[in-house]
Amino acid sequence: MSKFRKINNWLHLWLGLISGIIVLIVCLTGCIWVFNEEITELLEPETKIAQQHKEILRPSQLLAIAKKKFPKKPLSSASYEQGKAIKLTLGEGRGGNTTLAVNPYSGEILNVKERKKR
Repeated sequence: MSKFRKINNWLHLWLGLISGIIVLIVCLTGCIWVFNEEITELLEPETKIAQQHKEILRPSQLLAIAKKKFPKKPLSSASYEQGKAIKLTLGEGRGGNTTLAVNPYSGEILNVKERKKR
């Protein structure tokens, strides 16, 4: 085999492996992004709530629940989605936020996630 052919084979092997790894990483992260909701449902089954024939909690009631649990943190946002727990975000901006998952019918806190200040 000629020296040129050996160099060509070596470059083809390693450049192919490196580009293949990059494509694999892009495909995996894209798959995770697309199936984000399904993965979250699998990892947090307690946030799935069966629809009931009751009224859901109003924002003022959610504020009272949040203030009872975390009196010093202001309510930043509330996210309502049908069939899921209400997600309340407490805190200001990028500093240590807290996310509560609240049952929309009973007001029970199902999950608490605290994000530390960086």
